Amino acid sequence: MNPVEPEIALEAGISAIYAAHAGTSYSTVDGRTLEPVTYLGIEDFVARNPGCCTFAPSGEDGFVPSPEWQEKNSFYGFVNARFKAYRVENGDGKNEVTSTRLVAITTCGKAIWYDIDDDN
Repeated sequence: MNPVEPEIALEAGISAIYAAHAGTSYSTVDGRTLEPVTYLGIEDFVARNPGCCTFAPSGEDGFVPSPEWQEKNSFYGFVNARFKAYRVENGDGKNEVTSTRLVAITTCGKAIWYDIDDDN
C-alpha cells in the first residue's frame, strides 16, 4: 500500500497538534506551564504561525523511532510544529514563547503521539 500524500500527512499532524494544544494549558518537560494562544480555528493557527509546520521522515536532529516501533505503527514520518504559546512565570505574568511539538504520522495519514517510553 502506498502512503498518503505528504500534504495529507501534514494536515493530519496540524489537526492533531491544534486539537491537543489550542485550548488547554500543559506542562513542559522542565515543569513550566504553557498556556495556549487563543486561535479561532486551524486556519487562524496556521496564519498566525507562518511556516509553523513541516512533514519529514524524521524529527528534528534526524530522530527516528526504532524499526520495531515503525513497523508496529505503520510509521510514515513526523509533523514538526512550532507555534506561539504563553509561559506562565510563577505569578509574574506571561511571556510569549515558541512551543515545539512532534506528532508521528502513519502511512494511512493518521496522527499518533509518539512516546519515547513506547519505543523501549
